[in-house]
Amino acid sequence: MTRVESLSEKSYRTLKKLKRSDESFSDVVLRMAGEKDRKSLLSYAGTWEGDDIDKVF
Repeated sequence: MTRVESLSEKSYRTLKKLKRSDESFSDVVLRMAGEKDRKSLLSYAGTWEGDDIDKVF
């Protein structure tokens, strides 16, 4: 589905600066919103590799 949205000139210029050559404006919005590569917190479970956990907590 495609939607047409209005942006202020300042918003458009900001998005245009952030846009990479291989991206659409939709891609920029998703990347900036963190939706494209969002991971569940559970994906980090069990990844601690130090022996100083007691210093952290």
